[in-house]
Amino acid sequence: MRPTSQVLNRIIEASHSDLGESEWRERYSDLAPFRSINTLHWSDWDEVTLGLSDEDLVALTKGMAKCEMQFRWSGGSVSAVIWLFRALEGRVSDTAGLANWLMENSDNPYIPFGTNRGRAASISEMHDRRAARELAKEQNLRADQDRKVAAEAARHQKSRAHIERGNQLRNAWQETLAELDQYPLPLRLRIIVCKERDVAVSAYPEEWAALTNSNILLEFTITELIALRVEVASVTRGEWKKLGRRIDLHLAERQYRGLS
Repeated sequence: MRPTSQVLNRIIEASHSDLGESEWRERYSDLAPFRSINTLHWSDWDEVTLGLSDEDLVALTKGMAKCEMQFRWSGGSVSAVIWLFRALEGRVSDTAGLANWLMENSDNPYIPFGTNRGRAASISEMHDRRAARELAKEQNLRADQDRKVAAEAARHQKSRAHIERGNQLRNAWQETLAELDQYPLPLRLRIIVCKERDVAVSAYPEEWAALTNSNILLEFTITELIALRVEVASVTRGEWKKLGRRIDLHLAERQYRGLS
């Protein structure tokens, strides 16, 4: 239900009063029960404002803000003050003074523009806060982008370091194999089972396994052959796998012949 002209005139009168807060609330306590008008639809207020002069519209806007504040009327983002202020914006070119007054005299953060102004008490402060938020947003965006770039650079650097480390290890291993190739094959095989080394059998050239025939195996004790058989047991295919089978046959033959 739209407010009667009597109520509107009373609110306009109240807006001009310079009484203290307690005296004001006592003088205009008859307005307190009309809290429902503060959440009327904007179209209802558009009809109300049609018959008001600019001066009365300003007074009504201030009066509604004072009533909302003093009588604790609910309003929030649908407060009548917002619709009244917008109607006034459509009539006059400069509403900054009224906007500042409303912001200073209301604890509703949605007054007068309908958007949350936080604790800003003036247009300039609101703009400053918005500018600060935008700046912080841009700074956070740049920082986030910088973090992504830094993370990508770190991953690339780590990858390169890993590749370089891998290349270094491969090169070092090839150098080691080249040195081992200077030793007789039985010695190379004994190095494989040496407990001082922690290298998988598959890392050694399969050619070593292919060249290990029965004559070579005769140079090893049964204990050594068993140790070599344990090492090659982890290989599932290729020459090292074949060597494992040859060792099994060789051990069986040696046992049959009673050879140590």
